[in-house]
Amino acid sequence: MNVRTQHDAVRQIVRLPHPGGETDHSVQGELTAWYVEVGDTVAIGQRLFQISWPGLVIDYTADAAGQVVQRHGRLREHVAAEAELLELRLNASESAERN
Repeated sequence: MNVRTQHDAVRQIVRLPHPGGETDHSVQGELTAWYVEVGDTVAIGQRLFQISWPGLVIDYTADAAGQVVQRHGRLREHVAAEAELLELRLNASESAERN
């Protein structure tokens, strides 16, 4: 499942989407895996992290290519829908396409 993102010319904030696409932000999942480290370069479609929701486990993937500059959250931590989990510095070509 692709993550929800917010971006400007050079960076992208990766937010955790609600597992059902709903707007109830009180739902929380557990951060059960990080597939990337700060400094890693990621490609579109690459797995970023895994969240365990009540009754479901989802691997979230990148919708843009870039370098991981910051991770938010620790393993086993509970995170709410729409929480910021990752910040990417977009590749130059990716940044140009989004403007």
